[in-house]
Amino acid sequence: MPGRPGEQSHIKTIVAAVSKRFSEVDTLKPDGSNLRQWERLLCHHALEYFGNPDFFAPNENQLVDPSDEKVGRRIINASVHTDLTYNVLNLPTTADVFSHLMMNFCVVNRAAQLQGWLKFIHTNPAAHDTTASLHEAFRNSAKTSCKQGMTLGWDEWLDHSSKLT
Repeated sequence: MPGRPGEQSHIKTIVAAVSKRFSEVDTLKPDGSNLRQWERLLCHHALEYFGNPDFFAPNENQLVDPSDEKVGRRIINASVHTDLTYNVLNLPTTADVFSHLMMNFCVVNRAAQLQGWLKFIHTNPAAHDTTASLHEAFRNSAKTSCKQGMTLGWDEWLDHSSKLT
């Protein structure tokens, strides 16, 4: 089904513009090691082009314009390593493709998350000579947990840890 006149040209223009902004290091790697970076960039482009940072993960009842669906699918295909595209070809929607890719790499066991949290809350301030050293220890704990898929921001980490004392 060809769609509206000029639609293909419009889709190609948008996809080309977004694709240019994904450098090789931003493209989702086959091992998913840069998943969070890729996700942030995808959300940024979704806000820019669709006016919705959650375009790729819409609410259940949210309707997506068919033209936007085509653009979204092509943006994802252009922003992932070619080894990842085969498994998503038959998925019905862009949201399904995005969800599949996220779930494929977001497997973090609870033990690892708990270990990261315990390391954070058991950081001993007396073991650090400077405030900068203590800050670095807290920051490294939070950074490790973020890489594991925990979505607490720095402010939330500090807020939760202050409630423990």
